[in-house]
Amino acid sequence: MGVVISKNSIVCSAFTVAALYFGLDPVKAFVVGNFLPIPLRMLFGTRIFSQTGSAASLGAIIGYHWLKYSILHSYLLGVISGYFYLYWWLFIYPRIFAIDRKSIEV
Repeated sequence: MGVVISKNSIVCSAFTVAALYFGLDPVKAFVVGNFLPIPLRMLFGTRIFSQTGSAASLGAIIGYHWLKYSILHSYLLGVISGYFYLYWWLFIYPRIFAIDRKSIEV
């Protein structure tokens, strides 16, 4: 898992925006953005399906169809949403739901 450079977020957002640009509907663009880069991901040695890539694809679709952003802005929104998803689970979620371990006596 790349914390500084998330390849899955970048690649999935790019494939999703390209699919949207060429006229695919959002569901098919989501599938293309998540499952078409599998051979490319296997070359780089990353995971085949990634939740970060799914969040990036969803962000790109929301930016392009719902918010009517341009291609570049939709791509950037997808990458940012992928990074936000990654950092949410790494840094924010554990601090919000931290358990006070001293209060639990065994």
